Amino acid sequence: MHATNAAVADLGRRRWWKVSGRLARRFLPGALLALAGAHAALAAEFPDRPITIISPFAPGGADLFLRIVAPKLGEQLGQPVVIENVPGAGGILGAERVMHAQPDGYTLLFAPSSVTVTAKFLSANVRFDILKDFTPISLMHETPQVLFVPGDLPVNSVAELIAYAKQRPGKLAYGSAGIGSVMQFNAELFKMESGADILHVPFKGISPMNTEILGGRVAMGFSTLASVAPFMKTGKLKVLAALDAKRLPFLPDTPAITETLPGFRTVGTWSSLLGPAGMPKAIQERLTRAMSAVLAQPDVKRSYDLNYGLIIAGSPADLTRRLQSEIAQTTRIADAAGIRAE
Repeated sequence: MHATNAAVADLGRRRWWKVSGRLARRFLPGALLALAGAHAALAAEFPDRPITIISPFAPGGADLFLRIVAPKLGEQLGQPVVIENVPGAGGILGAERVMHAQPDGYTLLFAPSSVTVTAKFLSANVRFDILKDFTPISLMHETPQVLFVPGDLPVNSVAELIAYAKQRPGKLAYGSAGIGSVMQFNAELFKMESGADILHVPFKGISPMNTEILGGRVAMGFSTLASVAPFMKTGKLKVLAALDAKRLPFLPDTPAITETLPGFRTVGTWSSLLGPAGMPKAIQERLTRAMSAVLAQPDVKRSYDLNYGLIIAGSPADLTRRLQSEIAQTTRIADAAGIRAE
């Protein structure tokens, strides 16, 4: 009896698969065409109202380059692009605002690497996964970093700095903008690659860090060229190296740090554009094309050059690869140096 029932059930399953297969072959192509048509229509209609880009910091700092780009992005899209600053918790509040927004392309995130890569080391309260909870749209720009020392420190190269530090183990200190900052990651990587024993003095921001280095109370710093340039020109600070694999166009006579430490893989200060997870591909592609067109404009490049910024336009796939690479790099450094969120 049980065997008969099993045979009947098996026959029913086979008939169901045959029927469902015929239905799929008959109706699926039409459904896929309809879906493609819907996405095309969606892209054609988007945008039909202003777009908001959330900048997760206070105005006047990290969003300098965003304010160059936003009006031109609006021109490309045919709708105003409004910047809304949502500061708090090291950029986490603004990122969460976008994470919970509708994925319709009208609420986007201006995302510095301090939010996308190192935020989880800055705060234990990060409740998002940057690779899962957001839609990648475009790489935007990088603000190159440098290794610098007080103007009166008796060293003039990275090799001399390493030798100077090794002669004074545990007596020199580097400054950073805080626990888990990009600066700390690069300084700890410097220690790992050079073998120098250097102490960490965290500050609450770049300005107080620079003040202490200018005063000679801290021996070195790793920060953006833009923050150091005014003091470099007066000789109050000396830039020993660009934190990059190659020399910077702004400092062609200054060596890249890899010229002394070939294994040095910088944790970058760079920014991208993201949307909430689940954004339709047609809208994602529309935004990516518009951003690429903006970043290709010569006057945008001139504005970036004046502010020591490097354009790094790239596709969503390029952005995802960079996120994956730098998240892996910061995790490796954090594990080795014991960097933990407070």
